[in-house]
Amino acid sequence: MADVLRKVLAERDAEGKPQREKVAATIIDKAIKGDTWAINFIYDRLDGRLDDVVPGEASGDGIRIHTVTAIMPARKSDAE
Repeated sequence: MADVLRKVLAERDAEGKPQREKVAATIIDKAIKGDTWAINFIYDRLDGRLDDVVPGEASGDGIRIHTVTAIMPARKSDAE
């Protein structure tokens, strides 16, 4: 399915613009109008998705929080 979506989004409209630009513009317009799903979608794509909240371990001196950081390689579409 991802391959099909990439193929269709790469197709150009009558003005020569890739379909993906029209999709991006639609999402941006919805975010500007206040649609929270579109705002979250944009932030997730630009800043990365927030980690799920995981409670820390209870110990005698309070709560211990463990932080895990992962570095992800760039996707082909990000490198273009």
